[in-house]
Amino acid sequence: MPSNLDQDLLVQHIKKIPETLGNLPIRYLLTNGKVEKQLKFFVGAAWENVKLKRAYVMDKRFNNRELDLLAFEDGKPKFWFEAKCSFRNDHPNVESSARDAIRQVELINSNLQNDISQSDGYIVHFILSLPEKSDKLLSDDAQKKYAKLRNKKLGYQLGDLVKFYTKNLNGQHEYCCQVPLLFSAPDTDVVIVKLKKLPRP
Repeated sequence: MPSNLDQDLLVQHIKKIPETLGNLPIRYLLTNGKVEKQLKFFVGAAWENVKLKRAYVMDKRFNNRELDLLAFEDGKPKFWFEAKCSFRNDHPNVESSARDAIRQVELINSNLQNDISQSDGYIVHFILSLPEKSDKLLSDDAQKKYAKLRNKKLGYQLGDLVKFYTKNLNGQHEYCCQVPLLFSAPDTDVVIVKLKKLPRP
């Protein structure tokens, strides 16, 4: 793991998401569960929101595999990632999503060609929080949608997810780190895994 994670290009731009969004209200977006597409857009917007010539595409197939996001600078691929998001209270989903991410990146990494194969690959796993039980802006019927998750045990710890990825990637990654409290109210954390580049013929 690098001594200063802020030197990692993707970590830098994920941390810039709140600044990029400014006053855009996203509190209730973040309590809606599977919002990978919106979260991918936030990363892409933070990447694009600079003076350099940057671009990105989402959910496009390359070499027969779909990439959740592929970022470009001056027309050259810089990084790609597989995105997941889970409620921290939903332990089975956190781990099943992580397993699926690992399967996906193994398939992607083994099929990448040309310039994309030389770009950095990641898993980006967002961990979301439920709306507060005392939130009066939601109706009782809406609050009931979260009741089952609230009755589950305490939320999944970021450190445990880092350990899960580290154990199950079997050395296929350079490092796994966490970005706590990307947003607060509701609390939103991120676990980022940087993958090793596979040797190419």
